[in-house]
Amino acid sequence: MASFSRVWAGRRDGAGRPTSLRGTVRAWLGRISGRSDRRLLFALADATEAIAAHCDLLGDRLAVQEAVTADVAGAFGEEITRLRAEVLHLQRLVTSLHNAADD
Repeated sequence: MASFSRVWAGRRDGAGRPTSLRGTVRAWLGRISGRSDRRLLFALADATEAIAAHCDLLGDRLAVQEAVTADVAGAFGEEITRLRAEVLHLQRLVTSLHNAADD
């Protein structure tokens, strides 16, 4: 990415334009031969590969995180279901005891 940014900034800003006749001729020949375009394309290809590698790493991390989240949700889901059933059972007991005391 740094290489692409540097080459692209140089092309966009016109930085490094030659001031001597020899440098001007070399720059002109480079443009005609496509050398500067090839350099920019190679920098773009390298940057694209770097981005793809980072995306792959992010995808792997997300897959791991999703697996852990699924495990945690499954474990807590079962616990919450059991606790809810216990609370309902205790509510029924308290209600029946309260009704028995009123009679």
